[in-house]
Amino acid sequence: MSKTLYLDVDEVVLNSIQAMCEMLNKLFDRDLTEKDIHTWNFEEYGDIGSDFVEAMFDLPLFFETVRFNPSIFPLLTKAIYHGYNVVFVTKGGERNRKMKERFIHDYLGGFLDYEYEFIGMDINTSKSIVDMSDGVFIDDNENNLFESNAKRKILCVNNPNSNWNSKWSGERWDKNKLHALDI
Repeated sequence: MSKTLYLDVDEVVLNSIQAMCEMLNKLFDRDLTEKDIHTWNFEEYGDIGSDFVEAMFDLPLFFETVRFNPSIFPLLTKAIYHGYNVVFVTKGGERNRKMKERFIHDYLGGFLDYEYEFIGMDINTSKSIVDMSDGVFIDDNENNLFESNAKRKILCVNNPNSNWNSKWSGERWDKNKLHALDI
């Protein structure tokens, strides 16, 4: 029986909020960190709007700034060792999805030397369209977990007081400790 590890990209695989803070701090002359961010639209920087935020995620500068979550490499190694298929599942604009896929391929391709799947979908599409009944799904957004049919659902907690991961009562793991997760 095959088993699959489904990984959200932003805030599970990549430290996207940290990258956005670095970019927005320069733009607005602020000094916020990812722990200061409690709203997905970065309202902590003022009324910048979701369109502006989505446009920032599409910039090449985002991919020059963003870094992998260091905790993800041991988790991937463990998953592959235990025979899991690895699927990266992400949402975003068309350009953002293409750049994420290329970024993951360029950086993880050499590390993994392993066939993995990348599923990119529009920002307004529910991840529930992906049949995850054969595996483990790790996401930082509780709404994606609520909608998923994954056998095991794990909230990757980046900020417990945020509006996207404060209501989940199921399994939770700190994003910096994913390497310790038993799969």
